[in-house]
Amino acid sequence: MKKKTFEKIRIVIIVSLAIIMGISVSQGYSVVVPISIIVATFLIYYLFRQVDEVTADERDYKVAGRGALATINIVTITLVTIGATLMAVSVNYPEFKRIGLLFLYIVCFIMITKIVTFQVYQKRCDK
Repeated sequence: MKKKTFEKIRIVIIVSLAIIMGISVSQGYSVVVPISIIVATFLIYYLFRQVDEVTADERDYKVAGRGALATINIVTITLVTIGATLMAVSVNYPEFKRIGLLFLYIVCFIMITKIVTFQVYQKRCDK
């Protein structure tokens, strides 16, 4: 498949996904939304693998890696700041403690995921 054909099909899939999500939410079928997102993701991934042309070069991967790392750092610092602030405020307002803990647990999950994926990709590159 050509890259241009893939791009056209991808746009059709995304527009279809938006329509399905809009109809599902307005009709109250909340189960359809995550299922349609998962199906669309796998469909796009499958079609991406069928493209014969070069879709990305080494520079694209390097820029994407830097962008992902910057995103993780920004999100982590922001969530830690919010979580720590809520934990500090929870001394006077105990209802904020659970929300603060939630933010801090999310940061822990993000960092553990980052460490594990880094180790997996590092071992793949060593082979």
